[in-house]
Amino acid sequence: MIELKRNNWQKFTDNVYRSFVLAEPKSIVHQQMPTFQIEFFLQQAIKKNKAVTIWLKGQNQQEYAATGKIKASRSQPQKFLLTDQKTNSVLVVSQKIKFLQLA
Repeated sequence: MIELKRNNWQKFTDNVYRSFVLAEPKSIVHQQMPTFQIEFFLQQAIKKNKAVTIWLKGQNQQEYAATGKIKASRSQPQKFLLTDQKTNSVLVVSQKIKFLQLA
């Protein structure tokens, strides 16, 4: 039988593929944003009507992400309503926000 020789490129791509397949998924932990930065970001997102992704603090160092457009509560400035495209709504309290970014 004739044995096929593999070139360096094939060896390289096989090694890269194995490293991705065998690698365990890493949990992404975001650092706590400063309060002034969260407040400023929220004001700008509301003013410009931008979609945002918010990571909320959970129990035992867990994070939960929610994405959508945010609206401020007129009676309680610490509470916000986050609505996604499917009209699912999440009530967000500013003390539970860990990290924000534009969606």
